[in-house]
Amino acid sequence: MRNFSFCIVLLCSCFVSVAQEIVYHKNGSIIKGDIVEIKPNQSLKVATGDGSLFVCNFDDIEKITRTAGQHVLIL
Repeated sequence: MRNFSFCIVLLCSCFVSVAQEIVYHKNGSIIKGDIVEIKPNQSLKVATGDGSLFVCNFDDIEKITRTAGQHVLIL
């Protein structure tokens, strides 16, 4: 019974919610990733899934949205 309980706890802890921000630029370009740094009224840095890092000036950004979290099983 102890091993069964351990397995249930382990499986439940492997599910994570993954969400990311979507940065829409005034020129029409879109960047999807995680905001890793914000300089108020100046810029923000977005890290994408492929390891790229983008610096976006606030004056160039139209809007920022967040995707709904998706549950992912980490193996």
